[in-house]
Amino acid sequence: MATLQAVQAVQTSAEDLAAFPNFEAEMLRGGGFKWESFPVTTFSGYELMLFRLTGNALGEELAGERGPVLLLHGSYSDSLDWIGCTDESAPSIAVQLAQRGHDVWISSGRGRQFSNTHTTLSSTDPLTQEQYWNFSYQETGMEDIPAFVDAIIAARPSPSCSKVTVVPHNTAVNSTLVAAARVPDLGAKIGLVRGLAPCIEINTENFFLNGLKDKESVETVYGILKA
Repeated sequence: MATLQAVQAVQTSAEDLAAFPNFEAEMLRGGGFKWESFPVTTFSGYELMLFRLTGNALGEELAGERGPVLLLHGSYSDSLDWIGCTDESAPSIAVQLAQRGHDVWISSGRGRQFSNTHTTLSSTDPLTQEQYWNFSYQETGMEDIPAFVDAIIAARPSPSCSKVTVVPHNTAVNSTLVAAARVPDLGAKIGLVRGLAPCIEINTENFFLNGLKDKESVETVYGILKA
């Protein structure tokens, strides 16, 4: 009985299962690990979500002895891409990292599934939606990434928290560059950045989403890279 209780010690809460059924469904397809949610609010009011892998498919607690890893999706992606798995012979990226001893955290960026609310603005109300969507790589880099990193550090017991390893994908690499260039003292909290498929070149004259502020932010990031 003691062994059975130990195996079942870590479970995803009923509240999380009810609030994020899509995340649980994808997790079941990508390895069946246990997880919990961590709400994060930026200083400008964007309400974001972090997900942390807490236990394996048997419910055994994950030690995370190799330190925290923050997975950041790109602009046209979301947190589910880190746990999705099309190859049934291998677990998802997030699960593989957890299996190797990392404390895995998966972000959900502003405006995406699980993170589309705000303390005062609405992403769909005609009266405030323009203001809600008025952000670029600069804002996500200067606000969202530091907020995620601070939440991870706060959740880990001191002094066991090592620096956070950040793994951004695609346009999240741009946001991470902005964070590195513009956020004071962030280097004391981030130990390593492993950028995946960075968005490093785009024809801004023929950008197919010319109506979005992202075009301006891409040019801003290029300016930082050239400085």
